[in-house]
Amino acid sequence: MVDVESQEDEALKANASQRKHVQMRRVLSRMISKSAEGAKLPTVRELMRQYKVSQATADRSLQDLEDAGRIRREVGRGTFVCRRPALMRFVDIVFFEDLSPEQQAQHGFHSKILLELGHLLGDRGAGLRVHSLGQHLVDASLLEGLIFDKKMTHVVLVNARDMLASEILKREEIAHLSLFTGVGETLVNTMQIDNSRVMSLALDHLVELGHRQIGYLHWVNDIYYRDATQRREAFYRLMLERQMPFHAEWVQYGGYEPESGYEAACRLLDLPERPTAIVAGDEICPGVYKAIREKRLKVGEDVSVVGINDLTIASLMDPPLTSVRIARKRVAEMIVESFGQMAGKGKAVPAREVPCELVVRESAKQV
Repeated sequence: MVDVESQEDEALKANASQRKHVQMRRVLSRMISKSAEGAKLPTVRELMRQYKVSQATADRSLQDLEDAGRIRREVGRGTFVCRRPALMRFVDIVFFEDLSPEQQAQHGFHSKILLELGHLLGDRGAGLRVHSLGQHLVDASLLEGLIFDKKMTHVVLVNARDMLASEILKREEIAHLSLFTGVGETLVNTMQIDNSRVMSLALDHLVELGHRQIGYLHWVNDIYYRDATQRREAFYRLMLERQMPFHAEWVQYGGYEPESGYEAACRLLDLPERPTAIVAGDEICPGVYKAIREKRLKVGEDVSVVGINDLTIASLMDPPLTSVRIARKRVAEMIVESFGQMAGKGKAVPAREVPCELVVRESAKQV
């Protein structure tokens, strides 16, 4: 019989604002995660007595767990712990951004990953589902409800702000990966971008072309993004290591939209000593191009521009944008590979870095 810890009892009683069956299910999930396969769980009557819940609440909680494949109930014998099947029917992508699933599918950076992942899963007879939980920290009840409602077995968290989502998925024994997490460095089940390499590729290319006055338009704001923060830090560090001339005004907030990129580029170009090259995210480079042209300057000849991400728009701009490509097709392949590895490794795989490379076009030229 599984022992029930006193702190779980207190947690159930303390949170009266949440539906009792959700709380009961959470306690049972914790029991299961600490138990060996085949261990016997308390009976419905024992749950009713210990947790002061109705038979309907206990039955509903057990039914959720049975539907999720975490327990099996045998008439006349009891309820037993079992492990989730490794079969991958769906991969659920959970975004922590204030965009709808439809907007995420259209977003320039993520759409390529979703498209490629959908193709790879389709070839394996599996499907792809997309969800959005907003930019806030994880709401445990909301995520748990989504897990059980959709009967999730394989989950990719995108831009998660804390470790709570991963802890919940681990407790529920759901195979999961964290993509572009905002939580420092982790050793397992994550895929991250080497932002120092991203910035090094951009700066080294410009230095080889003879540029020494280089500006950077970042997207660091009051919400922590690992990639945004690390890229700005890498820009400062690499400029210092390369003993490049530097002015604080050459680093400006460029935001996420062409309009904010235009305004930031105007500030750079209005400086008495302006940069001869600008590094910025592809998303805002149309605005950067506009600002350069309004100053009666030419992109590539008077001011070189190097983008980051190599979105579809990069090759369509005039002149085509030199950009650091984040290998998004490879990200999709790595997701499928990692879930395949998890089936035989206790649902944990080593952290992996997303490859990146410089795609040289015509927006950056010799000084």
